[in-house]
Amino acid sequence: MIYFVGAVTLADYMYAVDTKNLVGQIVATAGIGLVVTTAKHRYMLPKLVLIGLVIILLFVLRCKTALVAFVLFGVYYFRSYFKSSLAFVLVFLVAIACVVYSSQIYSFFERVFVGTKEVIDLNDFTSDRIDRDRDGIAFFISHPIWGELKVESGLENIHNYVIKRLAAYGLFSFPYLLFYFYYFIILIKQWLSLKRNEIEYAGLLMLIIPFFSSLLEPSAPFGPGLIQIIPFIFYGLYLRDSELYELKG
Repeated sequence: MIYFVGAVTLADYMYAVDTKNLVGQIVATAGIGLVVTTAKHRYMLPKLVLIGLVIILLFVLRCKTALVAFVLFGVYYFRSYFKSSLAFVLVFLVAIACVVYSSQIYSFFERVFVGTKEVIDLNDFTSDRIDRDRDGIAFFISHPIWGELKVESGLENIHNYVIKRLAAYGLFSFPYLLFYFYYFIILIKQWLSLKRNEIEYAGLLMLIIPFFSSLLEPSAPFGPGLIQIIPFIFYGLYLRDSELYELKG
């Protein structure tokens, strides 16, 4: 934190690290593992300290996509600790109200998520992602069969997995997209069907980070490198344990 951002300040010139969004995904993935394993009550204090550091890092580095994905995980994870959905919704609304009506907390969140950007200008707010997506869609419509396989596009790096593949490979991207949507739908069904939050499900829950990030980051959800391989390794362990559990059952 000190090396990259100069302690815990949030000045724009301090957090401009090229790989911060990639680091954010790894940090958020680690945070999910910590939260889920903390339920076993072993090494509770060190884990709580590390969870705190995860949250601080996500805020300080301003990894907005990973931070929102981690918050979505938190909302999903802690809902099972409430006996009724109404109680959970009330607590959630109270938390939002505290953020909105506390000027210091609100200004902090505004600084993290908005910075110097214009909220009304969605393209500026998303760091030109909207324009890149539009350009990618327009290029695909103009070259639907081959995409960039035969034509030099001049497109900037598109930050959306589906649009990036369509522009790159045209109709030949469909096998990639079928694989992507198949797994995304399967994961959503698995997330919604979970009744308990235990260590065995850490690998399943970790995939919230890469698949949510795939909507706004160019490298997610399938790679390259350590960014995505860690949650998929844990997902493999989840699948193995689930199969063994069914065999024993």
